[in-house]
Amino acid sequence: MMTADSTPSAVWHRIQDTQWKEFHATWWGQWPKLQDSIENTKNIQLGQSKVTREFSSDSSDRSPEALYIRDELVELYGRISQLSEARNSGVVLTGQPGCGKTLSLIFFLLCHLAIRRPIMYTKALKTCYYFNSSGIWRARLSDLTSEDVPELDGHRMWSLIDSDLSQDEPSGEITRFAFAVHAVSPNESRYKRWRRQLNARRIFMNPWTMNDLLAWAQLDPQVKDYHLDYQQLQKLVDLCGPVPRDIAGELLGGSTTAVVSTYLRRLTAPDFRKQLGDFTIAPSESSQQLIIVWGHKIDGKEDDDFTTDFKSPHVAEQFYQTWRVLQAEEAFRFYWLCRGNADSSFLAGWVFESIAIHCTSGGLNQQNILLPLRRMSHTSDSQVHSDASQVPSPVPAGYDYVILQVTQEGAVFQRDNGKLISQVSPAVNPWSNTKRDIVYYGSVTEIAISQKLFYVPKAQNNNSLFDAFFLEIDHASKTTVVWILQMTSSKRHKSSANGYDLVQTLKRLLEGSNEEVTVVLTYVLVVPLMPCQVSWTLPVGWVETTADVYVQYLDMSKCSPTD
Repeated sequence: MMTADSTPSAVWHRIQDTQWKEFHATWWGQWPKLQDSIENTKNIQLGQSKVTREFSSDSSDRSPEALYIRDELVELYGRISQLSEARNSGVVLTGQPGCGKTLSLIFFLLCHLAIRRPIMYTKALKTCYYFNSSGIWRARLSDLTSEDVPELDGHRMWSLIDSDLSQDEPSGEITRFAFAVHAVSPNESRYKRWRRQLNARRIFMNPWTMNDLLAWAQLDPQVKDYHLDYQQLQKLVDLCGPVPRDIAGELLGGSTTAVVSTYLRRLTAPDFRKQLGDFTIAPSESSQQLIIVWGHKIDGKEDDDFTTDFKSPHVAEQFYQTWRVLQAEEAFRFYWLCRGNADSSFLAGWVFESIAIHCTSGGLNQQNILLPLRRMSHTSDSQVHSDASQVPSPVPAGYDYVILQVTQEGAVFQRDNGKLISQVSPAVNPWSNTKRDIVYYGSVTEIAISQKLFYVPKAQNNNSLFDAFFLEIDHASKTTVVWILQMTSSKRHKSSANGYDLVQTLKRLLEGSNEEVTVVLTYVLVVPLMPCQVSWTLPVGWVETTADVYVQYLDMSKCSPTD
């Protein structure tokens, strides 16, 4: 067995370059220094060392002067260390392109050096480096055999592998005879064989949080001179997604808007569904611009699960404007593909909204998807919104915020402070079960007074209060009921007051068509049946368009991709 001081075999050549020696001296056995960076400064100053340039150049991650230590890196190092000690055979570290997988290997390298533990590092599947107490050694990967891989006493040798420049899989010498940590894009062809042979674990590096991006933007040499504040950075994230590489690219002359538009012009719904299904198998150039992947650690499982979503709000909006509502059969196929998504994801919302529109317009034969409506009480008491970031500060007096909450067992109404206001009756009769033709409108002037039509805004941002409406006209009583529908897959929904102008205009249009007609507004929150509370916050202006409020559950277990 080798020790940290042992000289490796003859195929390894010791690096005598001054900068490499300085790098080794700076970090070997310097755990207190690294610990301070992790816990306090949250960054590691790397300068322009030849070592870090070698390990980060010509990859999707540009050579850094400083490495920002986000919590994700520390957590990943801890997880991988546990897998190593548990005698697992290796780890595939994958995730969204451009999120820092290559740079994570530099962090793992520094952690090992700081605790005086020898480690191997393979760059581009060509050159292998070995770090031990006496220095840094280099060997051509093609020269290595199993006998040349150091075997340590008491610990497993880590073999960090960055294969960004190569489409090939790592060789057996650096996977079979050491604990391989392979940082790689989500393309199974680059790791599938060795992972299957050795039963290696697959874990995901997640995209960045806003706080992490703010800190990164102050450190990155190509970004820090822009002096981005929170609002400016949020706009970039909304455009490009929470990916440092893509944000930097946009600042340096990229055109995300044009690129996304180009890809969407060539894309069909089945094409995009295939891209979602293939994203962790064989991602295409276009899918990397449209899709983001999130990993999820599952208790009791060593492999991560994952979900995919639209890469950014901008991408989601472009999809809404391009397709708006999926055809029913296609929507069901998307639903079964994306059913593991968080209920608040853009993709889950779009797919559910498409299904909900087809269900509530009477366009589906499976009416058992629609459960009985539940009518809910409401109050005009003034109250303060629970999310201060969504309302003016200070909150103007007299503004009404209504929260309606529902459980599977029954419907209740509650105020923001959680105080129970009233228990309502169980189920009521829904609207008439009539098939209505879906019509897309851009303004109120395009609306015809007909109960045979089901109106949907042309684009998602055309109305911020509701997703669809239809009319029920009772000529005998001279009453027109306007059913205003809001679809969401989320447990919580907050509408914008901007939509009330359209509601009022629509009401005046209907009243103007017949002086004797009575217009009744009725709001319906359409949600999937879920074993938890759901809430709908109706914003400023509610008192001016006050109406009965219902909840319409959809039993998504009755959905089938072949319907």
